[in-house]
This record gives sequence, structure tokens and C-alpha cells, in this order.
Amino acid sequence: MRCARCSGLVIPERIYATEAVYEGWKCIVCGEAFDEVVLHNRLNHFGSPTTEKRPARRGRSMGG
Repeated sequence: MRCARCSGLVIPERIYATEAVYEGWKCIVCGEAFDEVVLHNRLNHFGSPTTEKRPARRGRSMGG
């Protein structure tokens, strides 16, 4: 499997959360970690973060 972010090698890995342990994958190049829920959401609801860009924020100042 290849990473969607950097095309690096993805390996199986256990992902430890505060309430559970999940089986998932991790890219050995960029560190992207994901599981089946993340893949499902990216493919069916939110699109791929590597292909969709947020619109630029223009006309707003950071100071107030």
C-alpha cells in the first residue's frame, strides 16, 4: 500500500488511543497514521485531503 499524502510505504500498525487500541496503517516516510474509519470517511464523506484544498482566507486580519 502507498501513502496518499507522500506515496511512501505504508505498514500495518497498532494505534493506541485513550479508550482503545485500533489496527491501522502508518506511512514510514511522513508518519501519516490511519485506520479503516479514517479511510471510510475520506472516501465517502470528506474527499481526499491531498486533492482538495481549503479556500484562501482573504481580507481578515489576525489582530482583531
